[in-house]
Amino acid sequence: MLDIKIFLQGINYLKANYINWGFDINNDLQIKVWFKKFSNLEPNVFMGLIEKYTELNKYAPNSPADLLEVLRVQLIQKELDVDEAWSYLESLLFKHPYDHQSIFKELEDKPALYKTYKDFEKDLHFYRNQYTITALKKAYEKNLKNEIDKQTCLLTGSDLLFLS
Repeated sequence: MLDIKIFLQGINYLKANYINWGFDINNDLQIKVWFKKFSNLEPNVFMGLIEKYTELNKYAPNSPADLLEVLRVQLIQKELDVDEAWSYLESLLFKHPYDHQSIFKELEDKPALYKTYKDFEKDLHFYRNQYTITALKKAYEKNLKNEIDKQTCLLTGSDLLFLS
């Protein structure tokens, strides 16, 4: 978990990158509010987030949400996009034509695709047409969003899953 010392180092890093940033390091309430949003992150994740933000953004963050969006984008980039997911799944269906357990085993490290395959398992084996593929891709997008939300909540310790 992040301690206040590392948090302040990150804030100072942001202030060094954004000279006119209006963050008041002497405002205890502002420090408390911002720190709360990141306090459950590991120190290396927080500092990596700060560095990534400064690489990608010309302007200082207006709120912790600006930094957290970079975290979400980084999590999304680690996952397969919709077309890659379908391509991967299609290769598994070819590799294991009637062996559902092998497909599930290969999807264990891809929770969004695992859930999507589970929901479409029978359709993919019997009705693999454009309608099914389009529905699967939409379902994967939704499952991926939910998985990213879940990962973000786990990393930050927030409890936003009640919105899903």
